Amino acid sequence: PPDDVTNWNIVPSQRDILRSDEVYLRPNFIGKSYPELKTYVDVQMRLLMEDFMQPLRNGMAKLLSGKFQPRDVQELRIYENVTFKRSGLVQDRRRVIPERESSWRIYSVNFKELPRVNWSTSRRLIHGSLVCLWDPTSNDLIVASVVHSNPQELARGQIMLAIESSDAADHFHKKTYIMLESVIFYEPYRAVLQVLQDFTKDSFPMLDYFLGTETDHTPPSYDWQSYTYVLRKSEDSTFIVENLADFSKRPTANEMGLDKRQYEALYTALTSRVALIQGPPGTGKTFLALRIIRSLLDNKNSWQGQNEGELLAKSEISESGASCRNHALDQFLEGVLRLTDKIIRIGSQSKSPILENFTLHKVKSKVREAQNNGPYAESNYPYYFLKMKELRVAQEKTKVKTTSDEASEKKDPTLRFDNTAVTVEEETLVDFAKNQLNRMEFVRDLLSAIPNDACLEETSFHVGQILTMSLRQRWMLFRKWKRSYQEMIEQDVRKSKEDYESQIKEYNQLKGQALAALCRTADVIGMTTTGAAKNRLLLESLKAKIVMVEEAAEVLETHIVCSLTADCQQLIMIGDHQQLRPSVNVFDLAKNYHLDVSLFERLILGGLKAVRLGVQHRMRPEIVRLIVPAIYEELENHSTVYDHPHVPGMQHDVFFYHHNYPEKEDGSSFYNRHEVDMSLRLAIYLIREQKVAPQQITILATYTAQLHQFFNSRKSYELLADVRITVVDNFQGEENDVIILSLVRNNSRNSVGFLRTANRICVALSRARNGLYILGNIHMLANASPVWADMEKVLKEHGQIGEEIPLRCDRHHEIVRKVKRSIDFPIGSFCRELCGAELDCGHVCKLVCHQDELHTSSCPEIITKLLDCGHDYSGPCSRNSENVFCPELLAAYCTELVRKKLLCGHPKRMKCNEDPTEFDCGVADERLLDCGHLFQYACPGKSMDVFILSCERIVDQKMPCGHTQKVTCSKPLTRCLQETVRVLECGHSVKSACWNTTPTCTAIVEKTLACGHQQSVHCN
Repeated sequence: PPDDVTNWNIVPSQRDILRSDEVYLRPNFIGKSYPELKTYVDVQMRLLMEDFMQPLRNGMAKLLSGKFQPRDVQELRIYENVTFKRSGLVQDRRRVIPERESSWRIYSVNFKELPRVNWSTSRRLIHGSLVCLWDPTSNDLIVASVVHSNPQELARGQIMLAIESSDAADHFHKKTYIMLESVIFYEPYRAVLQVLQDFTKDSFPMLDYFLGTETDHTPPSYDWQSYTYVLRKSEDSTFIVENLADFSKRPTANEMGLDKRQYEALYTALTSRVALIQGPPGTGKTFLALRIIRSLLDNKNSWQGQNEGELLAKSEISESGASCRNHALDQFLEGVLRLTDKIIRIGSQSKSPILENFTLHKVKSKVREAQNNGPYAESNYPYYFLKMKELRVAQEKTKVKTTSDEASEKKDPTLRFDNTAVTVEEETLVDFAKNQLNRMEFVRDLLSAIPNDACLEETSFHVGQILTMSLRQRWMLFRKWKRSYQEMIEQDVRKSKEDYESQIKEYNQLKGQALAALCRTADVIGMTTTGAAKNRLLLESLKAKIVMVEEAAEVLETHIVCSLTADCQQLIMIGDHQQLRPSVNVFDLAKNYHLDVSLFERLILGGLKAVRLGVQHRMRPEIVRLIVPAIYEELENHSTVYDHPHVPGMQHDVFFYHHNYPEKEDGSSFYNRHEVDMSLRLAIYLIREQKVAPQQITILATYTAQLHQFFNSRKSYELLADVRITVVDNFQGEENDVIILSLVRNNSRNSVGFLRTANRICVALSRARNGLYILGNIHMLANASPVWADMEKVLKEHGQIGEEIPLRCDRHHEIVRKVKRSIDFPIGSFCRELCGAELDCGHVCKLVCHQDELHTSSCPEIITKLLDCGHDYSGPCSRNSENVFCPELLAAYCTELVRKKLLCGHPKRMKCNEDPTEFDCGVADERLLDCGHLFQYACPGKSMDVFILSCERIVDQKMPCGHTQKVTCSKPLTRCLQETVRVLECGHSVKSACWNTTPTCTAIVEKTLACGHQQSVHCN
């Protein structure tokens, strides 16, 4: 190798990006062992770095040569008119710059706004993205990392970047740049590469397996054979095994509720240092993984052990899901939650409400509660409190602020320095150190802007001499002072950088220890492999002894390696290397350097035996015969798959629609409009005419451009809103009742791209439970791949291939309609036969063939029947309110007129089937009330006990005052309303109601006021 990768600067340099010479690479070692760890790390690091660098390098080369085209945006995103502000502190507590990047400075950068980008959902310029700032005048590149961004600031063209300190930094603000962003997210690469650099022979667990020098199953290093194991089929069925290594003492497969292969896989996982379990489609990989975890949790004493009484003694099972498969990880952990509630889900991408209270965020909140307890924190971490105070004092000494600074801070709040009081928060120590660095570097920048062409070397003068100096001498003296002060500041900056780097390291260690202490309360820790690399310090603090990797064959080898620590004593990998391989960005690295070969597959190819599960529980047998033996030598069908329902309205549950409509190219992707239209119309037919639920249908596309075509066309069909449409690669591990597969490729060159790859074919064909409908050109595919050729034979043998899709009436199987174009799909029933279905009432439906839903209406058949009430009924057959025919209830439909007594006691004529309690009476009646009057009314038809009668007759009421008033009999007066005239004490007469004995005088009189004037006022 030309250099030592362990000494690499992980962040690419200008030379790395602009180089045109051949990059030194070696293929992954397949079928042979690595000679040593150094070679292993060298090969893996170079391949991984090149997977990120090559698209970036190619995009830059096209840009510099003037050959950059719009389709090349798949390699680079371009931002124009990029200008720098000054450096400042990032008000963002999500991430601390890693130790290796601690010499970097933070800058606020403006760029030309992009109004068409939806920044709230876009993956552009996210935290951790790598960007290059290109100066077109000099072709110089500045490499930077996005350390702070939010949708509001991005919409205004603002972002914060971290750039490694250099002399060139003094001139950033003088130029305008073009910013280039790699479309490949850099952060996962950075995290994994840094972990690989730090591995040593002592810290690399199970190194003999990774190098390929060990190919036999050896037991874990913990003393599992000395313990009695508890094995369970269920909560009520438990077995005690004194010696797990003794086959004769183990419960049988039937006793454990497992088939033969599942049984073998369970014991391999419990007794092997490295266990490989291959699970073909539908064989229950997750089911088995949960059984293994339950067995490990039931027997923690066999592997947990003790560690000199320290809290770090208890280790957890760390379950690492496939990279970027957060949904799959959530689903798996939801299953683990049924076994134990002591789990923690690390990572911020969980969408599961069930796991909301089990995320690391909740754990961190507990850490903050402890840290915010001042006495607790200061007593346990006095050193860090002292350091924060020292840094604050140093910060105040170097504080320099100009008027322009204050103005810019008011304009851009992201540039403000944090001068708040010391608080015990997660990043406080780091913020103070970073703050100090920013201030001193700003002073250095300010001083460096002053010319330094001539300095006064003679320093022996009196202060009074300054007044006699010439202007030139004064400037020379000033430059001398400036240079001296600048040298002093430079020394302070270097010292502060050393302190900052030291504090970053100690802070990260302290943070990892605090989180690890809380994580140890859990039995299972779940994270993606990318998350494992990013949380390396936490993993090392956890000292996990057992690591399980689900979908291990879909994960890059380096990602699994970075999920392991020196304390790992057992690795259990579950996956299927005959399905999707790990995704890589550079096809050449997969084809010629085997970068897409997972650790799971490489160990199998190197001779380590994997247990392969053999019974599938997902697909109907007609689907399985497409992949057996074309892809898998054998795969047994479980008895339950024979009971899967047929797809309604279709002649075949599996069918290949062959056509010759050509594909179209869109950049590096392809689409086929004919397949889009046919697929959507088929889905509509199943939903509208056959009443298949939209959630039961998934449309799979093999190319991203086709996916976009599906999305655009679906907007016109409201029925398809709940139909899932995705690419094949995103659907591994998932399934649905009906799959519509669009293969896209159709050209005269017989070019099928990755459709010739057996792994992708396997995934595409094994997702359906009940029905699979494939659209493509079978002749072209068969010429390109022997797998498709074998499949064509099977399809032809069973009549499941053709240029027309056969629809079938489920009631009249002989009625078939063939669809060749999207417009040929029927609206409504295409069968014109009489329905003939037997209704619930026993009659036969005589309508033209129709949907079963129409049978819920009344049966029109005329019947004559003696009802239970004794009357004869002649009329249409009918049903009761539950739409279920019941002869005993036919009395409810008798229309004979009879006399029935209402609740009030009056008789009334009504139909036999009518309820008298639902009728109003209305008969004229009268009643003598308690007042002695006779009350006439219309009978309400209810019991008079609940009918309140009130007398409305007008009568004379003799009042106590002697007056007589006209009142309603039921509403007597309590006071007399008779109008009377009263003579008041003032001598005036006033009219008022009889009951008002003290009315107010309203007469107007002339009165002499205190001032002597006359005034007309009310008497009162």
